[in-house]
Order: sequence, then structure tokens, then C-alpha cells
Amino acid sequence: MADSRIKKAGILASGETVSTLLFLVTFAVLSRVLSKQEYGTYRQTLLAYFFAAPLLTLGLPQALYYFLPGERRRARAVVIENLLLLTIMGAVFTLFLLLGGNHLLAWSFDNPVLVETLVVLSPFPIFMLPAGSVTACLMVRGLARWVMAYNVGSRFLMLGLVTVAALYWRTSNAAVAATVVGASLGFVAACGLMLKSVQGNSWAPSLIGMRAQLRYGVPLGVGGMIAVINVNIDKVIVSSLCDTETFAVYSNGAMEVPLLHVLAASVTAVLLPEMASMAKENRIQDSLELWKQAAVSCALIIMPCTAFLMVTAPELMRLIFSPEYEDSAAPFRIYLLMLPARVAFFSGFFMATGRNHLIVVRAIVSLTANIVLSIVFVNLLGYLGAAVATVIVLYVWAVPFCVYFIGRIVKKGLSELIPYRDLVKILVVSSFCTLPLWFADRIVTIPDPVFVAAAALIYFPLSLVALRFMGYGDALRGMLTVFKSTGVRR
Repeated sequence: MADSRIKKAGILASGETVSTLLFLVTFAVLSRVLSKQEYGTYRQTLLAYFFAAPLLTLGLPQALYYFLPGERRRARAVVIENLLLLTIMGAVFTLFLLLGGNHLLAWSFDNPVLVETLVVLSPFPIFMLPAGSVTACLMVRGLARWVMAYNVGSRFLMLGLVTVAALYWRTSNAAVAATVVGASLGFVAACGLMLKSVQGNSWAPSLIGMRAQLRYGVPLGVGGMIAVINVNIDKVIVSSLCDTETFAVYSNGAMEVPLLHVLAASVTAVLLPEMASMAKENRIQDSLELWKQAAVSCALIIMPCTAFLMVTAPELMRLIFSPEYEDSAAPFRIYLLMLPARVAFFSGFFMATGRNHLIVVRAIVSLTANIVLSIVFVNLLGYLGAAVATVIVLYVWAVPFCVYFIGRIVKKGLSELIPYRDLVKILVVSSFCTLPLWFADRIVTIPDPVFVAAAALIYFPLSLVALRFMGYGDALRGMLTVFKSTGVRR
């Protein structure tokens, strides 16, 4: 049973990783085909939707994890109720855009072109919001491979449509229109998969069923909504306070690497059930030790990757987005500073011990502090101030908050909670191994693809040998096992 869960989580993580990479490829293509102004307008147009999406979904996709399992007679009706509610919420945002919201957002972002592109985007939420339930619906039915196929297939389709439109018309309007067409086709496929996966005699939705899903979903969606808004708030502030071309440069670099999501999904799938079981048996100390071991294991992947990306950031930005976006390396490097804090999945510990409310409190305060600091720092430091503010909030508020409450839960002091010695050692070794890359970058002038490839071939074997020499061979083999269980290597 446990192996089956790990396998399903791995298939899902693999599909999401490929989907995220294809999303990045889409931006890479557009940044080369469109002018900075047109590309920035496209990113701002999508940002308007993705910033509002967490509020519009109301936690309804997650509600299917509760209402579908064990349901036989009304399974199809439950799915239709869910899709109907999400369609209504999508229509609300569509009407907002058509009835003047496009002018309001264009004024907020100081980009008049958005008035037109947001009208073109207006059908997008009607397709995207209901399609967002496909993962929950199919995972409940045990169809993880269908989820992976849908995620990868829909993203490939979107990439193809947007690329063709951008190459032919070379305008943000054309790229947005192609995005809407891709979303509509994905919506049809998602609805077909969801309805095919469920059985039952009743198709008719009911107000009682819809109210039940809303009651369950809304509180569940609050924490996730705040977390997603917190991730995007720096981009909204940069878009509002800076010109469109500056936003284009910032938005390319202000991202976390897809590897992090795979790693988090893998570790959570493997360890969270065991940690939760230990907590229910009052074995909190054992749960803490498992959590600390996981932090060290994650550090063996995250910290070397952080060090490597820190050195090769300019080359990667030029390689992915074109030389015009070399300045995107600056926000990218600032964002990389957050990765060391990701080695410990604090939310996983809170979930395992039943302290979900702490996740919500952390998210609310983080969002508030991020908004205030981002506005202040952008005015003081320019567009990079938003990324700096995000990092400061993480290390000054979020991490200390988590460490403090985990200490209270397990009744341990600070020195016993975090494996500082191991984490510092791994960070120092990872950083030291980048020295040959720093020197080579300054002495030798070679094409970016050659430099990145050569740097990877030099750095990762060197860091692997160094970490094994420092006594982390067993932990490295353990992380390899986790990745193998997710199917990522395939």
C-alpha cells in the first residue's frame, strides 16, 4: 500500500515537473520572439489571472478529495456540482474584466495595452478554473497516469499554439488569444477525463451538494490562497511600480527552480504518512528525528544545486531567455537565497502533528509583511527590492516562526531542532566546489551552452565526491532512492 502511494505521488510529481518545464519553455520562446514591451504585456496579462485564481477557486478542487472517495450513486453529480461552481466563479472574473476591470488593471500596472489584452483573456477563467479539478478527481479514482498525461499533453498543446501565434503575428494579443484557445481545448479534455472516471446513476447537481462543497472548500482554500498570493505579490508590486520592460526582466528571474517542487513532493509522499503515524502514537521525538534526517537529505540536493545555479545564473538567463534578459540573473540569484531554507519542510511537520492553523497564521503574516516591505524596498532599491523583501520575510519571520512552534510541540531547545552542523558543512562544501567555476567564468570566454554543460560536468561529480568524503554517502544513496521511487529518472 505504501509503495503504491509513493508510486502514484512519483508519477504525479514527474508530470508536474515536465509541465512546469514546458511552461518555462513557453516563456523562453516568447522572450525571444516578442519585444520586451510585448513580452512584459503578456506576462502582466497572465499575472492578472493567476493572482486572482486562488481567490476564485475557493478550495473547490481540493473538496473532491473529501466528497468523491466512497461515493457511488452521486459520483458524477458531485463532479458536475464542482465544475458548475468553478464555472460560475470563472464567469464572475470574466464579467469583471469585460465591465471595466480591464481598465482598472491596466491603470494599476500603468500599461494601457492591457485594456485590450485582458478583453482577449476574458474567456480564460471559464476554461481554466473547472479544468483545475482534474488532478483531484483523477487521483481519487487512482488514475495518476491520466493526470500525468493530461498535464504534459495540455502543456505541449499550449506551447505549440502560443509559439505558432507568436511567430506569425509577433504580438502579445496573438499570444494571449492562443493561450485562451489552448485553455479551451484543455477544458474539453479535462471534463471528458473527469466524467469518464466517475460512475453513478445521478447526473443532476443539487443546491445542497453545492453548498456542502462550498462549506468544506472555502476554509481549506484560505491558506492555499494566501500562500499563492504571497508567491506572486512581489511581481504585482514590481508590475505596478515599474515599467513593463523592467517587469519583463524581473518576472523571468523571480522564480524558484522546478527541482524544488519534485523534491518536496517526493519527500512529503515518502515521509509524511510515517511522521503522522508517529505523532498519533505520541512518538513526537521519533517524528522530529525523521524530519531532521529529511532536512539533511534534502540539503544534499538543494544546496549543491543552489551553489551551481548561483555561479551560472547569467549564462542560464542568456541561454533560456536570450541575451536581452541577462539582467534577470540578479532577481534569480536573490531568489536562490531562499532555497537553503527549503531543506526543512516545516509545513509537513505541522500537518503531521495536526497544527494546520499555524500554516495559515504564517502565511497571513508573511503576506502582510511582504506587501509592506516590497513597496518600501522597491522605492529604495528599485525592482530588485521586491525580491530582497521576499527573502527578508522568509528568514526574519517565516523560518523563526516555524522553528519556535516546532520547539514548543516537541519541547526541545533551538540547538536540538535544526541539524545546524550538517547543514553548514554541506553548504560550505557545496560553495567551495564552485571555485573552479568562478575562476573559469572570468578567465575563459566560451559560448553559454558549452560553459553551462562543462560547468555541470565539473561541478556535480566534484561536489558528489566531496560530500561522500565528508561522510554523506549513505544519505546521498537515500535521496537517489527517493528520486527513483518518483519515476523522475525515467
